[in-house]
Amino acid sequence: PNNLVKIINKVMKNKVKKIEYKPQSIYNDKITKRYAYPSLTSLPKKTKDKIYKELIDLNKKYLEKTPKFSSMYDYFNKGYGKTAGKIFSKLFKNLYGVSPKIIESSIRRNSCMGRLKFLDDKEMMFLKKNYNYLENTLAARNNTEGNGKIGTSIYPDNQKGLRGWCDNSKNFLQNKGISIRNGIDIKKISENKNQVILKTNEGDMTFDKVIWCNSNLEQISKFCKFKFKDYSYGVPLVYFTYILKHKDLIKNFSYLHNFDSNRIFFRVHNAGFNTGQKDNNGNSFITVECFSSLNSK
Repeated sequence: PNNLVKIINKVMKNKVKKIEYKPQSIYNDKITKRYAYPSLTSLPKKTKDKIYKELIDLNKKYLEKTPKFSSMYDYFNKGYGKTAGKIFSKLFKNLYGVSPKIIESSIRRNSCMGRLKFLDDKEMMFLKKNYNYLENTLAARNNTEGNGKIGTSIYPDNQKGLRGWCDNSKNFLQNKGISIRNGIDIKKISENKNQVILKTNEGDMTFDKVIWCNSNLEQISKFCKFKFKDYSYGVPLVYFTYILKHKDLIKNFSYLHNFDSNRIFFRVHNAGFNTGQKDNNGNSFITVECFSSLNSK
């Protein structure tokens, strides 16, 4: 959002770098540029014809009323058809180490498997435009018809990465007269006469309002004594940083998603070069995420 960009520029004193959103993905040993989901375009024509027919049948079946999806497995089958659904279910299990049958379907909105692409972009756009039910399940790469725009992000450009943002934000807020307190151990949160009282290791603190700005709902539920049940599924990741000395080894992309089970990594970020974090000799880095399992070697 433009208003957020203005604030970030102000905090960073205009020292920001624009980064074009250029994802890539690998499936069936083929790299698809400008696409973050698994692309089934390399499958045999016979298989793609079968997927096509199943999608047309789904559109006819659910044209009047969109079905409810009980799980990601259900979404794959009712959204993509049995053939593509079987492929995506296997990919999901390989990546996350859990069956899509026990994961609720709402995750598709934030998942790298929430859309299906199995034909070229023009054919995918034809299906999306002419079959209403398929509009929300199929994918075509952006700027397919020449009128789309490649998304951009902004990033601190002071060679400190996100540490640069944190340092500048702290200074910006303190200059506004805001007190920043770190390392406080909160014991209890309670209310009394329209005030919020925090019981901490440094004594009681009283506020008009307290805004909880992280995703640890289990902890805030304990403080405020409301019932909470955690339905999240934690996926173990091993995180690597590789130092590279030759810029020409890295292609121009934002990140690369892997959907081939014979490769050990899940995602590669072209972090260092894209954000300008390199030394005088051109040395920089990429980051690599690899799925793992708990207690594995």
